[in-house]
Amino acid sequence: PNEQLWPVGWLLRIPPRVRVRCPLAMLVSTQITLALLVVVTLFLLRVYFANRAAYKYPDTKIWDLSSQDLGYAGCLRVSKTLRLSKARAARGEPLVRELILRGNGIGCEELDVLLGGLRSMAGCGLFLARVDLAENSLGMSGGMAIAKFITEYPLAVRRWDLEKNNIGAIGATAIFRASVASHHQHHDRKIARKTKQAPKANEKKKNKNKNNDDDDDDDDTSARVGVAWLDLGRNNIGDDGVRSIVSVVSDEIKG
Repeated sequence: PNEQLWPVGWLLRIPPRVRVRCPLAMLVSTQITLALLVVVTLFLLRVYFANRAAYKYPDTKIWDLSSQDLGYAGCLRVSKTLRLSKARAARGEPLVRELILRGNGIGCEELDVLLGGLRSMAGCGLFLARVDLAENSLGMSGGMAIAKFITEYPLAVRRWDLEKNNIGAIGATAIFRASVASHHQHHDRKIARKTKQAPKANEKKKNKNKNNDDDDDDDDTSARVGVAWLDLGRNNIGDDGVRSIVSVVSDEIKG
């Protein structure tokens, strides 16, 4: 028992033999040991609950980070957090439904970082109801990057708020064209599902699968229909941009 007190003996600066003959020193040593144990336990609990809170915070589903002057470092942290979707994709629990980054001075470099996080989510089969990048500095290059992202992942984001980004006619037309094409992707997906029917010999099973496919299509239509909302206001589109967008609409109607 005497040797058990030695690890904290240096705190009291009392030799072991003297400490053995001093009950008060033994009591103080025991109290210090317990105090250290309590402190370490509280620290570990604090770290545990802090990490748990940080992990569960996205359950709010809406991240409003507007006018926070995020910069490149802030966008990188957001992107890394979005990549955590892989850990929860199996349970069907997306980290976020709406990502609001309005008024953060986001440029092309910051946008590339954010789109990397969104690609990670889309690769897990998760999607966002809204991405708000209004009042930033995307420019035409940023508009083309978003158009490319929509082309690659047409069902990843349902609503884009992109007003006041000086995207211009070329960028706005590219985004609009990709958004229209996203609906074709959804329609082709529905057709592909309906073509996967059971053999005709088993009529009962065929009808059952058909009903299940119809139910799935209804759920998919309500949630993943491509880009359903696109705000490109105050982006210096000009007459040329308007004519290009009208041309896309005309081609869609004729098609």
